[in-house]
Amino acid sequence: MKRYHFPRLALVAVGIPTLAAGMLGAASPRNLVAQVQASADDTFIELNHPEGVRGTRAWSLNAQGDVIGSYDDANEVRHGFIWHDGRFTTIDHPDAGHGRPGPLGPQGTTLYDINRFGDITGRYINSNHEAHSFVLRRGTFTPIDDPASPRGPGYGTQADGINDAGDIVGDFTDEDFSVHGFVLQDGTYTTINAPHAEHGRYVGTHAFGINDAGDIVLHTQPGQRIFEAYLLRDGQFKKIADPHGVGGTVVNGINAAGIIVGEWLDGNGVSHGMVYCNGIFTTHDDPNAAGGQGTGLKKINADGDIAGWYTDAHNHDHGFFLRLGHDPCGE
Repeated sequence: MKRYHFPRLALVAVGIPTLAAGMLGAASPRNLVAQVQASADDTFIELNHPEGVRGTRAWSLNAQGDVIGSYDDANEVRHGFIWHDGRFTTIDHPDAGHGRPGPLGPQGTTLYDINRFGDITGRYINSNHEAHSFVLRRGTFTPIDDPASPRGPGYGTQADGINDAGDIVGDFTDEDFSVHGFVLQDGTYTTINAPHAEHGRYVGTHAFGINDAGDIVLHTQPGQRIFEAYLLRDGQFKKIADPHGVGGTVVNGINAAGIIVGEWLDGNGVSHGMVYCNGIFTTHDDPNAAGGQGTGLKKINADGDIAGWYTDAHNHDHGFFLRLGHDPCGE
């Protein structure tokens, strides 16, 4: 594994208000009329941003139940959001692009994770179709760019997870556009490659979640193989494979109790929400996902509440807040 040393994160002011001053963003807060639904004993609260006519994705939530994510507007531009007390507020990085989608998908801003202190990791894609990441802390964007990733269209860094200590995990593209995971701790970037990870254009390893113990969940982006998921703990990889996942298993988040969330893929490529704890896999599908592309669970907070989204039969994404109806650890 390579190691680069950089100074500890320094705050760089960009002239936007802090959360305490009434939230962030370029758009006004909007009221939400939540739809509450149950699948078995689970409760799904659907989150659809009013301007997300091309879809809403909920990526993470904190202990207070604030949800962050992204939505795509009518012009196919992506915007970050925070959902607090039933209201959406848009958060856009000032350098995010507003043009047509490119090799990395829509231009704009995505928010991926939030910790107990309200620090947010995210990514923006600029008008040159480059991906740059950041930590948003008390109204200030601090850049997160793995130095091993070149600059130019199609290249970049994605910061996917942050714990309460400020450790960050994510991924970057190398000169050949292969994808590698990384962890950023105390100013040092360390590359993470999953066992058996393939190499090729946008194929490789995604490090997606980290808890306060430093446990990291990651998965492969396959070329010829299926998705493979791992827990990285104390330098050792443990494979996580849902027995239903003939198309593979993906893991996205892990909380302080070690409960892991993600999804498994069936033989038709449809995803199903998954929770893994103490060797037990349980499936949690949003009931509105029937006939669509499935359900994905993205992050889990200390209370066991989950953020994610489902894709309906019209290929439209809908975010949700999920409260489980039973203990997934079998206790």
